Amino acid sequence: MDTKNLAIMFTDMKGFTTLSSTQSRAQLQHLLDLQDSLMRPVFKLFGGRVVKTIGDAFMVVFESPTNAVLCGMKIQENILNHNAIAPSSDQFEVRIAVNAGEVSINADGDVFGEAVNIASRIESISEPNEVYFTESVYLSMNKNEIPTADVGERHLKGIPQAVKVYKVLQERTTLIMNKMKREQLAQEHANLSKSDIHNAEPKEATISSSSVPVDPFLKKNKKALIIASIVIVLVIIFFAVANTINKFSEKIEKLNQLTNNTNSVNINNDLIKQPNDFQIKQPLINQNIEPQINNQTFSLAEVITKAQDLTAQKRWPDLINFLNPVVDLSYPNWTDVEKQKFRDLIKNIMEQVPADSPPLQALKNILNRSK
Repeated sequence: MDTKNLAIMFTDMKGFTTLSSTQSRAQLQHLLDLQDSLMRPVFKLFGGRVVKTIGDAFMVVFESPTNAVLCGMKIQENILNHNAIAPSSDQFEVRIAVNAGEVSINADGDVFGEAVNIASRIESISEPNEVYFTESVYLSMNKNEIPTADVGERHLKGIPQAVKVYKVLQERTTLIMNKMKREQLAQEHANLSKSDIHNAEPKEATISSSSVPVDPFLKKNKKALIIASIVIVLVIIFFAVANTINKFSEKIEKLNQLTNNTNSVNINNDLIKQPNDFQIKQPLINQNIEPQINNQTFSLAEVITKAQDLTAQKRWPDLINFLNPVVDLSYPNWTDVEKQKFRDLIKNIMEQVPADSPPLQALKNILNRSK
């Protein structure tokens, strides 16, 4: 039996149990076929392997935690776009959760272990149209590509320790849902027939002079008032989003100031032949809560300097955030000797990280990706 570090995704259709008792088998199969057509191509696109399906639920594994979360985001976007134009009988919502960790793989390709159990539990508490994921995924993924929000710690059934949970900030999803609500509101007003309007007019004529008269301006400009109300709502949403972005920018600026104050430490002479006055450039901002190093490559000497500095200060999340893009962007360009020295560096750092902690699991994932 093999073991491997993987990202595990669970998906589940909202309200499917209720639907199974109110719809025919043909209707249920039609809904499942719609779900397959929207989700399976996305699994394949992001390198996911479907391990099993249980009714309306999928269990999928990925080599990359980043690809797993991006896959969940794309699925939710596809389903919302589908619901925007589909009849109500063909609309559905799904919950998606992702966890990362070491799993066991049997001869049939099935995977199991505590990482699988946690992913399943997180899916059970996630919200429809959302992508939830654990701290181990957050530390392992490339956060430069995924805007996130902290959901908080959750106590899960059968799991002894509380698990910190995050979710994707899906601004595009929010825009699609708001568009659907506006179209539904417009359709409700458009459904008023001419006969209904004609039948309603005589009732206004019977109102006595002592009653409050209907304002003719409101009567003639009903459509314009509806449009004005929608515009006001959109303006309120715009200012709310702008305020949120401003708060994120302030937080990122504070974190950048802390990064710029970091001092370099001495590098082992066996690993570096020449001194280097390397200093990390100020991270770029790309719709994320945390600052990231964006598409920048480094020499081995630069990586060792920064990694040893963060290790000495025990800044584990910053260390993981730095090493993840290094494996993707810089590592492939190094010589075999440099690659081996990088792996030795990771092993040395792992000895200094607390046992059974998320940062240790993230370092294992990085070491596994660099083989």
